[in-house]
Amino acid sequence: MFFLFFLAIFLSALMVLAGLILAVVGLSSNKPKTRNGGFITFGVGAIALLCSIYFAVTTVVAKVKEKVVEPFGNLIDSLDEYSPQANDAGLLNDNRFYLLEDTCSNPEIKFIKEESKLVSGAIPNSFYTYFGTSGFARMPLIYPYAIHCWDSKDNGTLVNEENVVDMETAPEGEENVVFNISAINYDRSLIMMRISSPQNDTNRDLVSYILYGVKDKKSKEYKTEAELFKAATKAGYKGEKVLVSLWDYDVRF
Repeated sequence: MFFLFFLAIFLSALMVLAGLILAVVGLSSNKPKTRNGGFITFGVGAIALLCSIYFAVTTVVAKVKEKVVEPFGNLIDSLDEYSPQANDAGLLNDNRFYLLEDTCSNPEIKFIKEESKLVSGAIPNSFYTYFGTSGFARMPLIYPYAIHCWDSKDNGTLVNEENVVDMETAPEGEENVVFNISAINYDRSLIMMRISSPQNDTNRDLVSYILYGVKDKKSKEYKTEAELFKAATKAGYKGEKVLVSLWDYDVRF
């Protein structure tokens, strides 16, 4: 079809050119018939040329709309419809169900499950497997505690989830305990934390350390990491004597 349009445009252009030549020759040689014939040929050719160009352009536009614009628009509509549906279906959620499998050998989750069962016999599976969604990260500690991060794992919040029915679908009942945590470590009874001021704080280089008791829910603040480790050891801490960034802690799972 496009070849026919090209041929029609080419022939019409030749007719316009021929008519123009005849008209010029007729005018210069004072031959009325040649002159009039040239004008007629030029007029017919011009009309044919304009019609050919018009139909060629409209056909091309229709084809582009059919082959490119409409499929692209349908794709955008599909993505718009998919996003909320995917989020509702949990497709954008970070669920690590493999952590509950009997064959799972992950030492971190094994320790958490063993110690958490001593605290409560009715712990939602999502406590171990739900790690957040886009823009939000969640990492379990010993039940009922977890670390929550928004936008970035540079800083997080220690959250008590004791009154939460399901960490993924029904998070109501969360209790924020300690804010601006940048590094942690823990054992069955104590949580060690490094507290770093938020990036928008004028004192963002200010750092402190907190030792939190899992059972008595009491915390004490220290100025240095050495003071924190000394106090933790004195309180019976049996875990690693190192603070792990929230990014590195997430990798453990």
